[in-house]
Amino acid sequence: MSKNLFRYISFEDFINLIINNKDRYVRPSSWEDKYEGYLFSHMETPGDVRKIVREMYYNLCPRNYYAIPDNYFRMWHSKWFTYAQCWSKHPETDAMWRCYSYGNRAVRIRTKDDKLLVHTQKIFPEKEQFSVYLEKVNYDLNKKSIMEQQLDQMKSSLLTHETYFHKRPAFKHEGEYRMGSCSQAPYYAVSNC
Repeated sequence: MSKNLFRYISFEDFINLIINNKDRYVRPSSWEDKYEGYLFSHMETPGDVRKIVREMYYNLCPRNYYAIPDNYFRMWHSKWFTYAQCWSKHPETDAMWRCYSYGNRAVRIRTKDDKLLVHTQKIFPEKEQFSVYLEKVNYDLNKKSIMEQQLDQMKSSLLTHETYFHKRPAFKHEGEYRMGSCSQAPYYAVSNC
């Protein structure tokens, strides 16, 4: 059974959607909140890279020298070739209007999850090697080491962009779903460990 999903967009994005039939997808790595895809936001400094490689070596693919560089490059690929939108299961909340008011010029739109999937598959056709997803966000980033937790989540799902489906419990009020696309070729799934 299909469900209603809601999104708050700027008035300009709404006009672009209605008149030009252009929908906006952005890289989650460009979002303001650095906890979005926390693991990807920590691939810049040598110290963090060492932590990620150490976690991969001991936990993601224990002592598999070949899988570590392969998975690291897959992560880089997901960081730069994943595009997404945020939707909510809640029809309306004061917190959502406050967060996404765009200077009091926001518009709330509604669609059904199945219609959204069909629409997005037209934008990112599989023939161009994109995988389209619509996933519920889990509010489970509460361990001491988010980096370790996100590597464990990647290991469980075998998807390098898995980190985009997990947020801190403080955002549970959003009831969020992520709609997006990730390039499959050549680095999509976590390498066999």
